[in-house]
Amino acid sequence: MRDPCGPCGLCCRSYLVPLFGHDVWQIATRRNLSPESFAFIAEQEEPDALGFRLTAPGPTYGLALMKIEPITATQPCIFLEGVDQGYTRCGIYADRPITCRSYPMSKLGGRVFQRERTLCPPGSWTDEDTIAPQWVRTLQQLRMRRDIYVEVVARWNAAVERWQPPGMLPPKLFCDYLLLVYGKIAAMEEEIGGESLDRLEAEWARVDPRPSSTAPEVAAGRDEEPGWISHFRRVRDLIDGFFPELPPLPFQSVLVEAS
Repeated sequence: MRDPCGPCGLCCRSYLVPLFGHDVWQIATRRNLSPESFAFIAEQEEPDALGFRLTAPGPTYGLALMKIEPITATQPCIFLEGVDQGYTRCGIYADRPITCRSYPMSKLGGRVFQRERTLCPPGSWTDEDTIAPQWVRTLQQLRMRRDIYVEVVARWNAAVERWQPPGMLPPKLFCDYLLLVYGKIAAMEEEIGGESLDRLEAEWARVDPRPSSTAPEVAAGRDEEPGWISHFRRVRDLIDGFFPELPPLPFQSVLVEAS
């Protein structure tokens, strides 16, 4: 596949890259790094389902990939390495976050398109580039990992509200929680196997248009539910095993697409 990103790297010097839980686990375990060495927390200006709490009540925070100090969007990522003739490359390319993998594309239904106002030079991507199967796979994976991370964060936030800590919890506690949860999820995925996991990712958030199912819990009464929903339930059961003193939470909102 043609790679316009090779001689560029502008996005690695111009964005704060958000991290999902799987990103943190993957970089930490495969690179033998502590999360604190490559991730930082930032208070969310507009709280959303990806925001975790360290106090209750209190603001929500997000995780982002560390920048060379001072930490600003225009600083290079700490993993950006210089090579010959002014070129740069990602030092963790095989384990880079899913947000980096999916840039600069987005997907609506089954159609992939380049996002508006990206940093890519004009003409970098052609219509032929956007129909490459790789983009559909990556964007489906992004969706799956985001939906699971929302559930992981919701469980943590419920525990923080239950504890009502007197002061701000150390961010390391949240990162330790992520490593534990995603270590168990990784073991489950290894048991499922690569081909089966690829199929789950490909069908994620898709349903047969005939039933009127809009979320995993709505499909509970069906004779046979899509495989991705069954997998989502297994992951949720695993997540609910953390902080067992808390009751299971409702599924967070999951928008589905007709297949």
